[in-house]
Amino acid sequence: MSSRQIIFSILCILCSAVGLFAIVRRILLGWDGLVWGAFGLMFISAWAAIKIMQHEPLANDTIFRLKDAPQWRELSPLRRRLMMLFDWPLFFAIREREVERLFDQPLTQVVFAPHGVILVPTEEQHTEAYFLTRIAREAGWRGLKVDNAVQGIFGPRWAGAKCVKLTCLGSDDRIWNHARSELIDGGSISLLQFRDALESGYLSTLSVADRYRYYR
Repeated sequence: MSSRQIIFSILCILCSAVGLFAIVRRILLGWDGLVWGAFGLMFISAWAAIKIMQHEPLANDTIFRLKDAPQWRELSPLRRRLMMLFDWPLFFAIREREVERLFDQPLTQVVFAPHGVILVPTEEQHTEAYFLTRIAREAGWRGLKVDNAVQGIFGPRWAGAKCVKLTCLGSDDRIWNHARSELIDGGSISLLQFRDALESGYLSTLSVADRYRYYR
């Protein structure tokens, strides 16, 4: 393993151990300085681990190993956690490969709501928080706002949600109305097709001159 992988694993183990200690001590003895210090160390360790992940480039050997790596849905929850802890570059590469499937294949069902739309993954593994976050990130623009995610310390929290609910803000109803005419209620599409529908709706609101500047 690389030195960064070793440091990342140590930080993850430290974060888990210190967090468990803080929770148990809080339950047994209540709040005190040691509990606050333990929680502080837990968050610092988690923050440092996240920074290491964000700044580590994808190595060539990881790209090579990805060719023979199993698909995301073939990994058990335990194996995912172990891979995350001890081989996170490959873990991320496998997960991003699964995100590409969401972009390119019709794996998201479109359900129209009175004032927006609901995007429902058609495969169970895509209802995990990471994939819901990616769906929301790609769909929540051009007048659509995600309304069933709560922002936590380390990102959006879905609280058991199995879909992404988006509300039309009404900034320009023509965008959503145009996009809606291109989508089929209850149909399955790729995220790229959904974005293209919103984008074409936005372009339909522009004048010829603005559209020309947009493509330049």
